[in-house]
Amino acid sequence: MDRREAGAWARRSRRDPAEARWLWAAGAGPENVRFLAHQAAEKAIKSGFLDADLPVPRSHDLEMLAGQLKIAGLAALTGEFASLNRWVGLARYPSVVDEYFGEAPDQAIRYTSAILTLVLGPGAESLTQEVA
Repeated sequence: MDRREAGAWARRSRRDPAEARWLWAAGAGPENVRFLAHQAAEKAIKSGFLDADLPVPRSHDLEMLAGQLKIAGLAALTGEFASLNRWVGLARYPSVVDEYFGEAPDQAIRYTSAILTLVLGPGAESLTQEVA
């Protein structure tokens, strides 16, 4: 297991939600906030692969990644993964984003906080709220 690399992924995953909150407070577009929320969840899950000494799949699909990483309670967040997956795709296509009025971006950050708590432990959630 490469603890150093797992730690690097975990640190980056903890930083993204705080940056997303800061961007949202500063008036950034919701697609950017949602994209960072997805990135945080993806990085946390991939750090879990490294921590378990498993090869990291080359995918951005949170449902697929979480399905392969056997962490208690993670599979129950299927709806959250689906929303985050949808949002990251929407961030890449401006014409679709302009027409999309889904859940608020802060909901994406809450979903990510739940994922980080399950993968990285209870302290991870508080780190996502440093910049509110």
